[in-house]
Amino acid sequence: PRLVVVDHHVLSGKCGDINLIDTAAASSGVVVFALLKKLGVPLNRELATHIYCTLVTDTGNFRYSNTNADVLKLAETLVRQGVEPWVIAKNIYESYPIARLKLMGKVLPTLEVSSDARYASLLLTRKMLEETGASSELSEEFVNFPRSVDTIEVSIFFREVEDNFYKISFRSKNYVDVAAIAAQFEGGGHVRASGCKLKGTLGEVKKKIVAAVEEAFQSFTN
Repeated sequence: PRLVVVDHHVLSGKCGDINLIDTAAASSGVVVFALLKKLGVPLNRELATHIYCTLVTDTGNFRYSNTNADVLKLAETLVRQGVEPWVIAKNIYESYPIARLKLMGKVLPTLEVSSDARYASLLLTRKMLEETGASSELSEEFVNFPRSVDTIEVSIFFREVEDNFYKISFRSKNYVDVAAIAAQFEGGGHVRASGCKLKGTLGEVKKKIVAAVEEAFQSFTN
């Protein structure tokens, strides 16, 4: 058997025996839709629903810069196939357990903002998960909170995976290529959304990440 990778992330092309990678696609579902069309697979409501979910999540509910005419046209096609946007939005964004709010209450006080207010970070520890009974997956959108501040260009989210091992997520708003930052630490993703993993104490990890972010900003001022 051969492994076929269908994706829109930059680094995924190294994974499979056959790689169908379209980094210009707004979501992996866009690539899947094109493949199904090429193979002559008829689109039904179930398939349309899955593909629509990828559009909603990867465009931030059609808020991010990857939302374009093609994305909206595809969304229309999927809705005409029977997808119910409100039902999808409700299940993705308004069906969280109470543990998520409790976890948010632990994470938000960790907010650190740079002196120039151009980047900010949040921290999630294993202790927070234990205290709230939440799973790490419930924190997936937390990285976007700092980016919602008007002056913040780069948002950083540190998640403790185990002792001296952290998963770091990046988001940028207008001009910083966070995929390039993540690549410095063998990570990857998109220009405006990416991530990596680092070993070390929290202080050591923060120092490396902040230095890389500062360097990214420096390239725009030189």
